[in-house]
Amino acid sequence: MPTVFISYSHHDTATATLIVAQLKEKGVLVWRDGESILPGEAWPRAIGEGIAENDCVLLLWSKAASISEPIELEWTTCIALKKPIMPVLLDDTPLPLILRAKQGIAFNDPNDAVARIVERLAEISSPADGSRQAAVIETLSALQDDEGKSVRAVADARQEFEKQGWLPRRRRSVLWPLLAASIIAVIAYIYWPPSPVPIPATQELLGRIQDAKGMFVDDALVSLGERGDVTAVSQLGEFRFGNVKGKQGDSVRLSISKAGFHPVVMYVHLPGPVIATLTKIPVVVTKRIRLTLTPNPLHAHARLVKQSIRLVDRNGQDVASPLHWNASDLIVRLPEGEYKIVVSLRFKTESGYGLTCSKEHPIAFDTDGTVSVPVACVAH
Repeated sequence: MPTVFISYSHHDTATATLIVAQLKEKGVLVWRDGESILPGEAWPRAIGEGIAENDCVLLLWSKAASISEPIELEWTTCIALKKPIMPVLLDDTPLPLILRAKQGIAFNDPNDAVARIVERLAEISSPADGSRQAAVIETLSALQDDEGKSVRAVADARQEFEKQGWLPRRRRSVLWPLLAASIIAVIAYIYWPPSPVPIPATQELLGRIQDAKGMFVDDALVSLGERGDVTAVSQLGEFRFGNVKGKQGDSVRLSISKAGFHPVVMYVHLPGPVIATLTKIPVVVTKRIRLTLTPNPLHAHARLVKQSIRLVDRNGQDVASPLHWNASDLIVRLPEGEYKIVVSLRFKTESGYGLTCSKEHPIAFDTDGTVSVPVACVAH
């Protein structure tokens, strides 16, 4: 079971305590700031190391969390470290734009919410990126002095992450231009009759690419419409097309491709957001299976009268036609994965003795090569 870093506002401590207790009962290891940061320990660096050491960040999202600078530092650090984020929605406060493509878990029923958290955790894979982790933690170390107190604004951490390309850059604030435009519009409304508001001729299309496990897929290419406008996917699996011709609700064609994945063609409605899932192309591996019979005095003068050789997957389903053994190796080509060979051979000697040879043996199809399967023979 993956380990979890829990990020929450101290206004939501009671809810966090309840979730942590239920997760621990289910065998989940939880990193919590009050229990895991020692007195006097450098806070920003400790947070970064805590996130790096765990497989997933559980973000308890609420109105209090949305205005908390430490919470912003934690989830932006999580993105910088390329760690999975699982939002738990304590109220109806919207997630930040960069997190809205993620499927949140509503905390309406605590028991149901915790069960869904545990189910999602079982599907998480979080490969470590040592060089990225070291660089992010070094950046966080610059945010404190010798006493471990923060000496730079949390906003500076985000600025550093954006500068390094670990976090998408935010658009510049448009609040004041909008306010000025509103004042001008009111004055114009008073002195001149209002005119119909034109429907925008273009839309912005946003989206995210993920794999079957919900992890970011970067370096993919996304092509839009018949013109074939192409954009690259960011390190966070996100893409953006500006000035797409059409009105809200119009359908456009997207083509998504990346080496090693099946290409995807889909029709989406403007303005999105779009979540597309790419499936890996299985790598076919050749395996030579060599059955080695254990020595038995009767076997030298026995003939094979019956055989059953099956190759099955982890669920016991046949993945190849029945195999036939004639004292030579069996050659099988299958996609990478874990399989099991089930062997049952029956011999009979000239004097009427019988030999039954059987074996169940796991075989990992991850590289080409030969595997020997020892088969024991019992006389009867």
